[in-house]
Formats: sequence, C-alpha cells, structure tokens
Amino acid sequence: MKYLTLLLLLLLPTPADAQTAIPYHFLSAATTNANVVVAGTRVVDSILAVNTVAAIYYLKLYDKATAPVCNTDPVVYTAPVPFAAGSAGGGVFLPFPNGLRFQNGVAFCLTGGLADNDNTNAVVGVVISFGIK
Repeated sequence: MKYLTLLLLLLLPTPADAQTAIPYHFLSAATTNANVVVAGTRVVDSILAVNTVAAIYYLKLYDKATAPVCNTDPVVYTAPVPFAAGSAGGGVFLPFPNGLRFQNGVAFCLTGGLADNDNTNAVVGVVISFGIK
C-alpha cells in the first residue's frame, strides 16, 4: 500500500505556486520594447531590470497574450528602472513572494515616460529578466 501511495504522489501534478520559476530574458532596443514574455495564465515570481544608461526608464506590465500597444492598452503594473551615476549601472529587483497573476499572458513595454499612455522610446542598455511560473 505504501508503494501505491508513493506512486500516486509522484504522478500528481505539482501546484503552480510550488513549481520552479522559468527564466525569460530581454535586452532593450531603441523602441518602446513592446513584447510578450509568455501567453496564457501565468504568475510572475520576480523581475530584475538593470539599467546601464544615464536615464530612468519605466517597465510597464500588461495582462495580454499579444504585444501591447504601449500608449493605448491598460497597464496593470509599473516599475521605474533607475540608473546610477558613472558606469556602475542601476536597476531594480522585484520579488513577488505571492506572485503577480496574469490571466491572458505577460507582456511589457519599456518606455521613457511614467504616464500609462507614454510612447517614448527607451534606448539600448536595459536588461530585463523575468521569473515566471
């Protein structure tokens, strides 16, 4: 009986919140960087954004399965990506212990302005990494 119980435990799916996060990695371009990280219901576990240029940029998240229209689609989360003086770079690490749940997919824009309807291009020099379950 104990072997049957062990076998059943091994065959049962692991709950989504207990799974290891899958990494996704993006390098900014001289655009608004409209991208889909992954489609479908997902949970963002963490975000790391490193900024190597001397201007602040804004990472805007969207609950979409397609690339967002940066100045039109509704933003669900915004994080400033700060810079540091000199060549040291700056950035932000955002851990989400309980996760950020997205129903349709995880998409983002990286823009030069804070407003949700901003469409200012970023530049090359920002690295964005997501941990997604």
